Amino acid sequence: RLAIRPAIVFAIINQESGYDTNALGDNGDSYGLMQVQPKHHYGRMVELNCTNLYNPIQNTTVGINYLFELTQKDKGIVWALMAFNGGEKYANKMTAAGQISEYAETIINEAERLDTYVLQR
Repeated sequence: RLAIRPAIVFAIINQESGYDTNALGDNGDSYGLMQVQPKHHYGRMVELNCTNLYNPIQNTTVGINYLFELTQKDKGIVWALMAFNGGEKYANKMTAAGQISEYAETIINEAERLDTYVLQR
Protein backbone atom coordinates (compact mmCIF):
# COMPACT_ATOMS: atom_id res chain seq x y z
CA ARG A 1 0.00 0.00 0.00
CA LEU A 2 1.12 3.48 -0.78
CA ALA A 3 1.18 6.25 1.76
CA ILE A 4 0.61 9.91 1.04
CA ARG A 5 3.73 11.98 1.67
CA PRO A 6 2.97 14.83 4.07
CA ALA A 7 4.75 17.24 1.72
CA ILE A 8 2.22 16.37 -1.00
CA VAL A 9 -0.64 17.22 1.36
CA PHE A 10 0.94 20.52 2.39
CA ALA A 11 1.62 21.38 -1.26
CA ILE A 12 -2.04 20.70 -2.15
CA ILE A 13 -3.23 22.85 0.77
CA ASN A 14 -0.90 25.65 -0.30
CA GLN A 15 -2.15 25.50 -3.89
CA GLU A 16 -5.83 25.01 -3.11
CA SER A 17 -6.38 27.47 -0.26
CA GLY A 18 -3.12 29.14 0.72
CA TYR A 19 -3.65 27.54 4.16
CA ASP A 20 -6.92 29.48 4.63
CA THR A 21 -9.30 27.21 6.57
CA ASN A 22 -12.20 29.42 5.48
CA ALA A 23 -11.42 29.35 1.76
CA LEU A 24 -14.43 29.09 -0.51
CA GLY A 25 -13.77 28.42 -4.19
CA ASP A 26 -15.26 27.23 -7.46
CA ASN A 27 -18.23 29.60 -7.18
CA GLY A 28 -19.06 28.33 -3.69
CA ASP A 29 -18.68 24.61 -4.46
CA SER A 30 -15.28 23.98 -2.80
CA TYR A 31 -14.57 24.38 0.90
CA GLY A 32 -11.62 24.72 3.23
CA LEU A 33 -7.97 23.80 3.10
CA MET A 34 -8.12 21.13 0.40
CA GLN A 35 -11.12 22.68 -1.40
CA VAL A 36 -13.38 19.66 -0.96
CA GLN A 37 -16.62 19.65 -2.93
CA PRO A 38 -19.53 18.13 -0.98
CA LYS A 39 -21.44 17.45 -4.20
CA HIS A 40 -18.72 14.94 -5.15
CA HIS A 41 -17.71 13.74 -1.69
CA TYR A 42 -20.89 13.67 0.39
CA GLY A 43 -20.77 9.88 0.79
CA ARG A 44 -17.12 10.05 1.82
CA MET A 45 -17.95 12.79 4.32
CA VAL A 46 -20.71 10.66 5.87
CA GLU A 47 -18.46 7.58 5.96
CA LEU A 48 -15.69 9.57 7.67
CA ASN A 49 -18.12 11.43 9.97
CA CYS A 50 -17.02 14.80 8.62
CA THR A 51 -19.73 17.44 8.74
CA ASN A 52 -17.77 20.71 8.73
CA LEU A 53 -15.38 21.26 5.83
CA TYR A 54 -14.13 24.47 7.43
CA ASN A 55 -12.73 22.33 10.25
CA PRO A 56 -9.12 21.69 9.18
CA ILE A 57 -9.03 18.14 10.56
CA GLN A 58 -12.27 17.12 8.90
CA ASN A 59 -11.35 18.81 5.62
CA THR A 60 -7.94 17.18 5.38
CA THR A 61 -9.41 13.83 6.44
CA VAL A 62 -11.75 13.93 3.45
CA GLY A 63 -9.12 15.31 1.06
CA ILE A 64 -6.43 12.83 2.05
CA ASN A 65 -8.89 9.95 1.94
CA TYR A 66 -9.84 10.92 -1.62
CA LEU A 67 -6.22 11.33 -2.70
CA PHE A 68 -5.35 7.97 -1.13
CA GLU A 69 -8.24 6.32 -3.01
CA LEU A 70 -6.88 7.77 -6.26
CA THR A 71 -3.38 6.47 -5.54
CA GLN A 72 -4.81 2.98 -5.05
CA LYS A 73 -5.67 2.88 -8.76
CA ASP A 74 -1.93 2.32 -9.39
CA LYS A 75 -1.59 5.02 -12.02
CA GLY A 76 1.03 7.03 -10.12
CA ILE A 77 1.00 10.14 -8.00
CA VAL A 78 1.00 12.50 -10.98
CA TRP A 79 -2.16 10.87 -12.34
CA ALA A 80 -3.70 10.96 -8.84
CA LEU A 81 -2.97 14.68 -8.53
CA MET A 82 -4.46 15.42 -11.94
CA ALA A 83 -7.55 13.39 -10.98
CA PHE A 84 -7.77 15.15 -7.60
CA ASN A 85 -7.83 18.49 -9.40
CA GLY A 86 -9.75 17.77 -12.58
CA GLY A 87 -11.36 14.35 -12.27
CA GLU A 88 -10.37 10.92 -13.50
CA LYS A 89 -11.47 11.50 -17.11
CA TYR A 90 -9.24 14.58 -17.24
CA ALA A 91 -6.31 12.67 -15.74
CA ASN A 92 -6.79 9.85 -18.25
CA LYS A 93 -6.93 12.32 -21.14
CA MET A 94 -3.77 14.10 -20.00
CA THR A 95 -1.94 10.81 -19.45
CA ALA A 96 -3.00 9.47 -22.87
CA ALA A 97 -1.63 12.67 -24.44
CA GLY A 98 1.64 12.26 -22.52
CA GLN A 99 1.01 15.50 -20.65
CA ILE A 100 1.22 16.58 -17.04
CA SER A 101 -1.08 19.32 -15.84
CA GLU A 102 0.35 22.54 -14.48
CA TYR A 103 -1.46 21.73 -11.23
CA ALA A 104 0.26 18.34 -10.79
CA GLU A 105 3.62 19.81 -11.74
CA THR A 106 3.18 22.63 -9.22
CA ILE A 107 2.27 20.17 -6.44
CA ILE A 108 5.22 17.86 -7.18
CA ASN A 109 7.67 20.78 -7.31
CA GLU A 110 6.35 22.30 -4.08
CA ALA A 111 6.45 18.92 -2.31
CA GLU A 112 10.07 18.44 -3.37
CA ARG A 113 10.89 21.94 -2.15
CA LEU A 114 9.25 21.20 1.20
CA ASP A 115 11.07 17.86 1.53
CA THR A 116 14.40 19.54 0.73
CA TYR A 117 13.69 22.27 3.29
CA VAL A 118 12.97 19.68 5.98
CA LEU A 119 16.14 17.73 5.15
CA GLN A 120 18.23 20.89 5.43
CA ARG A 121 17.02 21.54 8.99
